[in-house]
Amino acid sequence: MLLQFSNVSFVYPPDRVILNDINFEINEGEFLVLTGKSGVGKSTLLKLIYFREAPTEGSIQFAEYNSNSFRKSALPYLRRKIGIVFQSFELLKDRNVQDNIAFIPEVTGKPSQEIKQKVNSVLKLVGLTHRRLSMPDELSGGEQQRVAIARAIINDPKLIIADEPTGNLDPETSAEILDLFSKINSLGTAVIFATHNYELFKTYKGRVLKLTEKGITETDKVS
Repeated sequence: MLLQFSNVSFVYPPDRVILNDINFEINEGEFLVLTGKSGVGKSTLLKLIYFREAPTEGSIQFAEYNSNSFRKSALPYLRRKIGIVFQSFELLKDRNVQDNIAFIPEVTGKPSQEIKQKVNSVLKLVGLTHRRLSMPDELSGGEQQRVAIARAIINDPKLIIADEPTGNLDPETSAEILDLFSKINSLGTAVIFATHNYELFKTYKGRVLKLTEKGITETDKVS
């Protein structure tokens, strides 16, 4: 078991209930789809996973970290085990593609030669070797999202969290990004893909969690 939510609730002060008694788990190497309409609390749930927020009630276990005993000093080490991809790309506009990707391992103090090799590896994986020196504003939306994905996987995380990663992309590009996440998952990294785009997963056969105002339920299809 990689991640477990146990009776988790989250309330914004003073009394706005966002999540209520959420229970689920994900094993290492799984691909899980999180669905639900906009505003239902998907992003809040994801923030709880990487401990940006803390549950009002219940507990979250991720790898060796538990929300009830977690110390803020451990946050950098937890974050190295989780890669995050946002809808809005979140690229550094003043750095080219390879420098955007290298930024993450540079912060963690990895040797420059190791960073160079890893950047080359993830650029090849996401199909952007030919764009390594391009600036973000020279890239298409799909290319920018591929850079964001490369940055998220460069530290070999146990889990990738994708928060509406295709929300700003056309259907064809969205399908390509989904294929890329599937490829990353096939290499052993767990993926949680949050989306309200049901069409994207209409042929999906894996685990699906549907979040509503009443809670969370597991289904065998996106609907």
